[in-house]
Amino acid sequence: MNRHKRKSPKHASSDRGARHNPRKETIDSLTIHFANVRGLVTNKNCAHQHLESRRPDILILTETKVSHTIYENEFYFKRYQFEQAFELQRGVCMFVKDHIPYARHQKYETFTKTAQTIVLKISLPSKTLFLISLYRSPNQTDSETMSFFDELSDKCDDIRNQHPYCELILVGDFNAHHKKWLNQ
Repeated sequence: MNRHKRKSPKHASSDRGARHNPRKETIDSLTIHFANVRGLVTNKNCAHQHLESRRPDILILTETKVSHTIYENEFYFKRYQFEQAFELQRGVCMFVKDHIPYARHQKYETFTKTAQTIVLKISLPSKTLFLISLYRSPNQTDSETMSFFDELSDKCDDIRNQHPYCELILVGDFNAHHKKWLNQ
């Protein structure tokens, strides 16, 4: 699994509507792990083992391939909140440690048959982060791809206009392979 470690302020506080930090833990750094899981149902134990052994603040999983009919509590893991945008053969989810002060912003999200995003606003004392996790299907047409990236760009612009001093982080499976990467 890829990891990204990000320094953040020492004391977490909650924002209006955000999940709060009941234990008043100090946040010295924010650790974000990412993986394309290629099926969360079959890899749930691996994901839980990773949460238990590595204990990232946030674990982002793409290509979850989970049906809408499966209940979220199937993926519950102690000391983590669970956010999802499930779509059969696609999808994205996030495990967020209980002490991380965040709120989900669905107005900035995309949910179609070929692309899904989750947008979290993480409020820390000296800065605000917007974390966007996404999955884009490689089966999108050129028109769908252009539309998706235009919409994503517009939503990022909206976030920056509403929160000019925020940090914006995009993590996910863009499925945007370049021919040179594949030696074709």
